[in-house]
Amino acid sequence: MQKIRISYNPYKMKTVVLVNGTNVCETDDYLQFREFIETDTPLQTWAEPIPYKNWKGIINELATEECYDEIEILFDGRKIDYEDLMRACESANSKREIKLSITYKLEQEYSDAKLAQNIDVVMQTLLSEKFSDLVDECGEDSQIAKDYKNLPTEYQQAKNKEFKIVFAGLYSSGKSTILNALIHRNILPTSDETCTSKTCRLKHDKRLKGKITLECFDEQGEVVVQKETFDSDEACLARFWEITPLGAKKSNPETIDTIEICLDLSHLYPTKEMEKEFNLVIVDTPGCNSSKTKGAETDIKQDIKIALDAINNGEKEMVVICADSQDYEDESLGVFLKAINETAQDEDDRGDFNDRFLFVLNKCDVLKYSEQESVVAKKENFARYLMDTKRWGIEEKEDSPKFIPKIFMVCAYIKFAVQMGVANFTDEEVDDDENKQNLQDAYESFYKKVVRRKNKNYFLASVCDIPEHRKVEFIQDFEAKIDDDNEDAATAIQSGMDCIESAIRDYIARYAYPFKVRDLMDTFDALLKAVNGMTEYEDERLQKRIDDMGKGISEREEVERAKEEQEKIKEKLVLLKKEVEKQKQRILEIFFDKNKFSQIRQDLDVEIENEPDVIKVRKQDNKYSKKEVDELAESIDRIFGTAFDKAISKFEALTLGYKNSLDDICTALKAIAEELESGDTYTFEGYSFSKSLGVEKINRIDVNTLRKRVENTKDTVYEDRAVYKRNPIKDETYKWWQFIKKHKQAKAAETIFDHMEKVSKDVYTAEPLQSYIDDTLADFRSLCTETADNYSSDIEAMKEQALKMANDIPKDVEATTNRISQFVDKINACGNNLDKLQEQMDEIREKRDYLKDLLDSIKIGGGQYV
Repeated sequence: MQKIRISYNPYKMKTVVLVNGTNVCETDDYLQFREFIETDTPLQTWAEPIPYKNWKGIINELATEECYDEIEILFDGRKIDYEDLMRACESANSKREIKLSITYKLEQEYSDAKLAQNIDVVMQTLLSEKFSDLVDECGEDSQIAKDYKNLPTEYQQAKNKEFKIVFAGLYSSGKSTILNALIHRNILPTSDETCTSKTCRLKHDKRLKGKITLECFDEQGEVVVQKETFDSDEACLARFWEITPLGAKKSNPETIDTIEICLDLSHLYPTKEMEKEFNLVIVDTPGCNSSKTKGAETDIKQDIKIALDAINNGEKEMVVICADSQDYEDESLGVFLKAINETAQDEDDRGDFNDRFLFVLNKCDVLKYSEQESVVAKKENFARYLMDTKRWGIEEKEDSPKFIPKIFMVCAYIKFAVQMGVANFTDEEVDDDENKQNLQDAYESFYKKVVRRKNKNYFLASVCDIPEHRKVEFIQDFEAKIDDDNEDAATAIQSGMDCIESAIRDYIARYAYPFKVRDLMDTFDALLKAVNGMTEYEDERLQKRIDDMGKGISEREEVERAKEEQEKIKEKLVLLKKEVEKQKQRILEIFFDKNKFSQIRQDLDVEIENEPDVIKVRKQDNKYSKKEVDELAESIDRIFGTAFDKAISKFEALTLGYKNSLDDICTALKAIAEELESGDTYTFEGYSFSKSLGVEKINRIDVNTLRKRVENTKDTVYEDRAVYKRNPIKDETYKWWQFIKKHKQAKAAETIFDHMEKVSKDVYTAEPLQSYIDDTLADFRSLCTETADNYSSDIEAMKEQALKMANDIPKDVEATTNRISQFVDKINACGNNLDKLQEQMDEIREKRDYLKDLLDSIKIGGGQYV
């Protein structure tokens, strides 16, 4: 029998795998295991097969041909992670030609609730006077003291942390209906016209129960509409319409930037314990769609900025992107996909947590199918569309993680109808209320397809990208509801909306709490180890002094030897400080020249003005046919597109030198820290700097994070790129049954100039094109300046961080050496008085016991250190 022990710490994403007692990271037999483990990849990610990495999953990678037929898996970790591992192994085993006999045992169970209690206890202990005194002994300039000072703030941030689910989507995707169905309320305005023009935060507050509160803020976070409380959905919805009137471009009052609604969202938490640990916030962003946006692309970018921030930040928040199943082709999706792919290919992420990105295709109840078509085929078409990297200008690196979108085919309107009690509408209610008529018509049509006709193309729960065991649960629940004559609930299941709720709960259960406490745990871990490391050193040093006395080594000999060692290390530290100063000087010599950016812009200005079609448009009093106007418009659009592309390329080339210089400097600083950490050269009075918190923190810094600060601005120029005026028919909104009009809309030309001054029946002036060139040039110049400012500020921020690294190394070393010198002087002052030395030893041992108890108190569940 092959015995496998897997210990998984979800709070640090740390995994230890032992095969018959051998650690897989200590042998060359399991190199791919080492890759996942050393990069802190979550266990769920690599428990399953990963085709693009040629990874067959944990069980198949362990069960080699010469392997045993029987495998025993012992697991330390949370129950949810254990169950995920079991399912992954069983799924892989079921597909093997020769089945394995696998037994499982959860040996040590870790608990989020238990950890939360331990964190509170540890925090109170760390803030006690006793521990504070230990920190003070390290010196106020030590990294330990600096981190300790920030501990209360970091603790409060962890305690008050929100977990956000950000919803973004194309106009008319039914996003508000999706959200109403998701939160089980009717408080967000829905209409065939765009109606959500402001960011809306839906925040969990269990105390409200059935009530709702609404409050509005401006861009600075100041309250502009005082908090109001509503007893009904209808009252809240009516107030929402007053604040954002349908069809109006401005809110009431105009200064509103964010609307915050508090309500009970308990049903979206996987457990009651998690509900106590963080606030769930659903963020509804304004819709975006380049084909329907009236104005510049900056409007698109601004609308999706919140979603892009959620994609790119380190909090691993969920992002849900919504589209209409009949009208999803739009370049706005490319902005999301590019950001997601870059995140998936990030060296720090390694493609993890792709289950936090959900792509929702709404309105699937109105899809039509021929005999050869199926819902699966439509889903695959959408997946191919999303994964067409060339379409979105996404560069695929060799052997890089491939983003596989999780797609949810849904009809939110049906779930919403069931929630509104559509099955119990009376004839009188329906006759007097057009909204109820629409709900009933849509519901009855879908009900017939699902319950009466059993049309599998509308069994949407079976095609949503959720784990197989969840699909089985929904199938069983659907059949049970049919058997119980609860047909409206059965219909709601096949709307697919329950699958979205399930995906949200599953993601929260696995990752929300670990990410909430991860930074705090890292701080606890580093702080305690650093303080304990110094105490261990003092213990060892004092014990050596007592042992030397027993060997007859005189006090004088001991002092002389210590002095000699001290002089040697001081010489080395002088050299180290000189090297650090040299790197600091290199940082200060980096000068960002904005004039070079300005020159690039001026050169491109000249190129644009010298283009033949631009010269042609610039001529006064020229008249053009409709065809000529369209051709000129397309040409000018291409000219500016090329100019923007050139600007990006030249700006990136210009900043590459700055980035490379800072990379070299930070690499040199890290090399110094690594040399200190090695302990081979820099051991001061027997103390290895590998125990120094400052050195550990510097080594934890990834030089690539400095690059990212600049690289995150590389698309700045695109943010305000103008979109040419479109054919008005493209902006029309049709009802779902207006197939012919929608077909004509799809076939219509993209660039009809409906606002130009007509001189005669078939002749047009070029004045709108001239205005377009002038406006776009003005935008281009402004953006170039803005981009230079952004690059400049980021380079300065990188320099500041690099300088901080350079300053932290000598300060931390000096603080540590001062403490060691003071301790050595203290021992020397005891001379050969064994009683005094023993008194010092007792004091140190008491500290060590105290710190050991503190470290033990933050063990997870039954065992592993956090």
